[in-house]
Amino acid sequence: MNSSEFTERFQGLTPKPRNVLELLLNGKSDDEIAQLIGASASTVRKHIQNLCDRFEIPREAEGLKRNRREDLIALARQYKPQLRQASPPSVQTAIATSSQDWGDAPDDSVFYGRTPELATLEQWIIRDRCRLVAISGIGGIGKTLFCVKLSKQIQNHFAVAIWHSFRQGLVLDDFLDRFLNLFPQKSRLPSDKNEKIKQCLQHLQDHRCLLIFDQLDAIFGEKEFAGSYLEGYQDYAELIKKVAEVNHQSCLLINSVEIPSQIALLENQDGFVRQYKLKGLAVEDAQNILIEKNLTGKERWADIINFFEGNPLVIKMIAATIKELYNGDVIPFLRHSYTQLGRDLEIFLKDVLDRLQPLESDLIYQMAIAVDPLSFDTLQTLIFPPPSLSELQRAIESLSRRSLIEIRGGKFILPQAIVAYGNMQLVEEVFQEIQALLANKNINSLKRLRVHNLIQPEKASPKPQSLNRVSLKESIRKRLDLTFFNQSWVKALQSLLPLFQDQPQLTVGYSERNLQYLISEFDRRMIN
Repeated sequence: MNSSEFTERFQGLTPKPRNVLELLLNGKSDDEIAQLIGASASTVRKHIQNLCDRFEIPREAEGLKRNRREDLIALARQYKPQLRQASPPSVQTAIATSSQDWGDAPDDSVFYGRTPELATLEQWIIRDRCRLVAISGIGGIGKTLFCVKLSKQIQNHFAVAIWHSFRQGLVLDDFLDRFLNLFPQKSRLPSDKNEKIKQCLQHLQDHRCLLIFDQLDAIFGEKEFAGSYLEGYQDYAELIKKVAEVNHQSCLLINSVEIPSQIALLENQDGFVRQYKLKGLAVEDAQNILIEKNLTGKERWADIINFFEGNPLVIKMIAATIKELYNGDVIPFLRHSYTQLGRDLEIFLKDVLDRLQPLESDLIYQMAIAVDPLSFDTLQTLIFPPPSLSELQRAIESLSRRSLIEIRGGKFILPQAIVAYGNMQLVEEVFQEIQALLANKNINSLKRLRVHNLIQPEKASPKPQSLNRVSLKESIRKRLDLTFFNQSWVKALQSLLPLFQDQPQLTVGYSERNLQYLISEFDRRMIN
């Protein structure tokens, strides 16, 4: 057996057999080992026998019986000499009994479905020995609860487990202190951060540890591309990189709405760094949420679940709105399309979009306007002024890392909740811009009217009928009708058109064309 084979098999050891081997190399007797790990001497001998089998120690050579125990010790000393200087018995005892710090990890007693996903991630971490696993997914999809369930399911395979939530805003020094204090210290913790990182990595090599980073996106900046660390938190990137690259037997499990580019660069589905995008709940699992809310109209529950793509938090918020506004009956809610999202859901979606970098925001609104999925080239032509190819590519990559777009057949698709909210916001912003333009006649203040092409194609693929989509122009017309009576708003819009004459194209953008479109669409509706 060569060194790499020994190391691979050694890293696959669970905590107790590993401790037995370390204590054996440090000269402990079977009875001493038994006392230190809390087992019987016969159990210790069984562990040693299994270790000999694992490392293929022969029972005899050239017809003579071998002392397998001594051969095991010699082999381990050859390939893992550092084990002889392993931690003293007091430390081993503490690790053997398992040290866990679950911090503010939420209760996972109410958990629906996800059996295949849990099985896949358990295989990655336990069988495939991944050093870093990143779980991504749009906000509300259930990443935190999934990580709790997964971690509790596999915790017995680890000597140490620590839950670290970034909602508390702890800097790297705080985390390193918490982690290192799980191990009895010979002396005070070092003050130097680099020395703490070095000790952390040493523990990850010496012991099977599970580190869980919850909501990493909480330390990323707003109005920046995905995965941009806030000031004071950039050193987490260094730790994550080292954990991914250094050879050890532990696992860092991350969940985040945004995945840093460094993880994407290190990712390898056949290697030790992997990413898993968590999708929505299956219909049969998500229905439990609606049962909890005592909703009626069960025959249409699947429509709501499918439309909001099984997002547990979104479904909970929609269920609360249906309970409050429609007496718990989903049928009348469906008749009103998705114009009644409810205040909680609107606030949640607003927070999602408010984090976006400006070009990302423009792309989201343009994709929300479109009836069909848009290609890369089409997106570039619909926004004014057209972004460069490199700018557009970076923004698309960032939206993908936020789980805000999916790519199907070379075209980009938004989650339906984002489409619904994006259209609602666009209607309101366009209306506000029209009102302001009527009041101050200043075309330089226009944003959505100037940047976005509001003209929707006449022919489009059919949309789900569970929540019938109201066209953007019809929504804007209704909003104008509430403020202006009869056709007076058409005349008001017509009075604005001269403002765009002889103005530079960069200032006008789509503004004039969009106003003409709204006027012509109203005239056509009156004729028909």
